[in-house]
Amino acid sequence: MLLSFWRTFLASISPADWRRTAVLSASLLCLLTFTTACKDDEATPAPAPAGRVVKYEVTGNYSGLMTMTHTNASGGTETINDVRLPWSLTLTLQAGVAGAVFNAGPKIGSPGVSGQTAVGRIYANGIEKGSATGTAGSDGYILSIQPPPVVF
Repeated sequence: MLLSFWRTFLASISPADWRRTAVLSASLLCLLTFTTACKDDEATPAPAPAGRVVKYEVTGNYSGLMTMTHTNASGGTETINDVRLPWSLTLTLQAGVAGAVFNAGPKIGSPGVSGQTAVGRIYANGIEKGSATGTAGSDGYILSIQPPPVVF
């Protein structure tokens, strides 16, 4: 039935309008294909992510105070001030949060001793995903420790 409609329709078009009609038909076909494909994707919900537990950790002999900035459970940013080492925080990310990152920086006015070190590590579901090391400069500050982000 659809084929006979197209034959009748195409027979009624002048040769000058063939190009415009072909482009319009191809566009319509692409649109219908895309719409159909999208409907199938929407009908099948994405599976829930497996584990979403993240752990931030900073250890070492650095005696100065630090400031920790990290992704919180809802995907926002949270800062914790006046932290002494060792330090760690474990949390479960909500379903819409795609990843996590953290940074350990100095608390100005509370330096450690030149040469002291700190190591920041980030874990996903109990597996270490990255680390970074900082060493206090001659002023006693570790400028920044930022392990690579975790992506779920």
